[in-house]
Formats: sequence, C-alpha cells, structure tokens
Amino acid sequence: RLSKGDVDRLALAQSEDEWKNILASLAVQLGCTVKQRSVQNAVRYCEKCLCIKPDRSHHCSVCEDCTLKMDHHCPWVNNCVGFHNYKFFLLFLGYALSYCVFIAASTARYFLRIWLLEKEADQELGSAKYHILFVFFISILFSLSVSSLFWYHLWLVLHNRSTLEQFRAPIFENNASDPNGWSLGKLNNMREVFGTSMLLWPLPLQTCLGDGISFPSRLPLDCTTYHSIGQTLPGRPDTPSRTLINPVLGGGQQVMVTASQARAQSASASCEVTTRSDTHSAALSGLSGSFSPALSPDCRVTITPDSGVTMMDKVTVLSEVRLDNNGHAKTVMVAESEPLTELVTGR
Repeated sequence: RLSKGDVDRLALAQSEDEWKNILASLAVQLGCTVKQRSVQNAVRYCEKCLCIKPDRSHHCSVCEDCTLKMDHHCPWVNNCVGFHNYKFFLLFLGYALSYCVFIAASTARYFLRIWLLEKEADQELGSAKYHILFVFFISILFSLSVSSLFWYHLWLVLHNRSTLEQFRAPIFENNASDPNGWSLGKLNNMREVFGTSMLLWPLPLQTCLGDGISFPSRLPLDCTTYHSIGQTLPGRPDTPSRTLINPVLGGGQQVMVTASQARAQSASASCEVTTRSDTHSAALSGLSGSFSPALSPDCRVTITPDSGVTMMDKVTVLSEVRLDNNGHAKTVMVAESEPLTELVTGR
C-alpha cells in the first residue's frame, strides 16, 4: 500500500502524464515489477485500497479488497475465487460433477424399471418411486449445469486466463492487448494451477506455483517458466530497421537521413548527386555521377555536410541508390565522414 504522502502526490498531479510518471516511480521504489497496464497505459492503481495492483489482480466490490489473480466472486461459496483457492474451486466443481453423475447413474436403472414396468415397480417400490424420480432428474439437471461451468474453467486453465481476462484481454507494457499474454503452453498452464506433480492434482492440497504477484508471460525476452522469474535473459542484438527511408514520390517532398543510415533504393533512370554547399563541391566530386536503375527521372540526392564535420579534400565513395515502386530503401555506399543526406523527390 502507498503511504499518505505518496497518495497526496498522486492527488496533486497536474496532468495525466505526471500521474503516470509518479505511479511508475512508486512502483520502482516499492519493487513492484508489474507488466500489466491500465487502459491509459499506466501502472494499475486501486483508489479504494490505495495500492499498486499486482499483475492479474482486481478489486472485488463485494469483498472490498484486491484479490490476487482474481477470477470472479462466487456467491455459492460466498468468497472471491483467485490465486490461493482457484485449484480448490476447480476440484469442488470436479467433485460435484462426479457425484451428480454417480447419483444419476445409480438411479437410472430404477427410473427405467418405473418407466417400463410401472405395475411391478408400484408393488416393489411403492411411494419411494417418487423420491427416486426426483433424485434422478435433479442429478441430471445439476450434472448439466455443473458440467458446463467445470469444462469452461478447465478451458480457461489450459489457456491460462481468468474469467475477467477472457472478457477483457490484459494490456502489457508495450501498450498491446494480448489475450494469450500469460499462456505458457497447455501443460505449463496446468502446472501453474495444479502443481508439478500430477499425482497431487486431484487432491485438495495447495500445490500451485508462484506467489500470486509475479507471473511469467510470453512477452519477448521474458521469462518462460517460474524457475526463470527474476533472472535476466540475454538481450538480442539491435538490428537496424529494414526501411530507413520511405519517400513518397510526389512534388517537393523531402526525407532527411544520415549518410550511415541512407540505404536508399532507386528505380530512377538517372539520379544526380550534388552538394548544397559550393565549398564542398570539389571534395564531394567523387559522389557525382549517374545511377542506373529505372523509375522516375526526377530523383535527386543532395549531400549536406554536418556543421561540425571537416570534409576531406578527396573522398572516394562508391554509391548506388535504388528505389522500388514503393520508394523503400535498399542500398547506398557513403563516405566515412557521415554527412547528412537529404533525399529530394519531385516530379
């Protein structure tokens, strides 16, 4: 929970961005490594409990408290179903379904005798036949209702979702909504709720994995099992964007890129390289020339030196500019001095 001073800081926030920044800093101070975000792309905060919500937790208006990995509030057990009792709720449904099916199967033969041999059943069972018929039909009705709820929650477990997450997919740090964001594969999803030992799955023992606060997710570069929570995975090397410039071939539009990034393509029949500064025209004479791919004859590449860069007297650069029909960049060979490149397209 937040202190009174932190709550006052949130209340005095002048803008939504400031409010988001305060929540993010408080989460770091409290050590809350939350991945889930609100619809405003902010760290989730409960204004009633005055606390930062852990991942997958929600506030129950009936219990008046935040429940870890909340699934729903069940009126039949008069309690919230969440992280700590979700396995017991599923076992309750499984036990109830098994009992109803057993009762229906046990009374089915008596129901058939009453239906097919009415006179003999009257003599043998007497008034007890009404009790048997009542138990048989009630067990059938409860089997159907409990069965639908049990198999629905079993499907949720296989996909690692709660009832609330099924209706509204969680939003993560990248502001993307992913309904399968917590899914680790069907077997691992079952182990998350029932534990690693299958022999203990049907027993009412606390065997779920985790602490209900941190959950592994399927996000890129994230931990994939509970054993890897808190471990730093090696990062992937940064790769440059495949499309560095994307000019729209039209009148007077310009795209600015640095020469090291200028992997421009051209399908221009003749591309002319000039310099914006006359003092450097001789130094960049090695860039002048015509280029051979084929599209618009009006494509011109202008090289403008950066204001702190001293150009060499002689620069030998082999460059080739190619633009496809969509104007996507392919290749360019530029000087080591890294001047600024301006691509000017016009008709």
